Amino acid sequence: MVGVATMFAVRDAGTKNAAVLRRDQSEGSSLRGLVALGASVKSVKFQGEEYVRRANPDGSLGGLVGQGASVAESAFVAVDSVIGCNAQIGEGVVIGPRNVIEFGAKVYSSTGHYVNIGKNAIVKAKSIGYFVDIGEWAKIEEGAEIGNYSSIGHHTRIGCGTSVMGNLTIGCNTEICARARIWKGTYIGSHAEVGIGVSIYPSVTVPDYGRVYSDKVSSDGPG
Repeated sequence: MVGVATMFAVRDAGTKNAAVLRRDQSEGSSLRGLVALGASVKSVKFQGEEYVRRANPDGSLGGLVGQGASVAESAFVAVDSVIGCNAQIGEGVVIGPRNVIEFGAKVYSSTGHYVNIGKNAIVKAKSIGYFVDIGEWAKIEEGAEIGNYSSIGHHTRIGCGTSVMGNLTIGCNTEICARARIWKGTYIGSHAEVGIGVSIYPSVTVPDYGRVYSDKVSSDGPG
């Protein structure tokens, strides 16, 4: 993830609940910087865009939602989470604490704690665990399960019904086909492909541009 942006001023001209953030050139900029703002901040300007805190269906305070974002009335967004501009959050979705949903992402799955979903990603998974990072333009299809401590690269597709069991990294521009099983502790490089229904067993490495069309039990094993 890129570094956070830092708050430099809180407006106090008749309103004490609006903040202004700046880009910190030494750290880069990220919506992650908004996560640290307290619930008392009702709106914030970030990189010229307005973020406004919404109310959840149960009446509790929800997270900050950027301009042009669409959050279903039945969706719940934790108070310390941020929904980027032009993002979409589907019906009944629960966005867990300290999540960042980036610009244009479409999320139809509930998420655990500390999840980052990159710009223009599409997430229709059965479940998303804790401490998950999903890259820009990634696609997580229906029925997929993403376990805790998973990192999924930009432009990568996780097929329908696939289980990504956590504690692993999948690189960029990689295709994990339907019903695959990716066990904990594996590493799959960029521009790789894992075939339909294939299992990648624990601690296996699939190199960049690797192609695996049968079960792989070791880094030097079949596939």
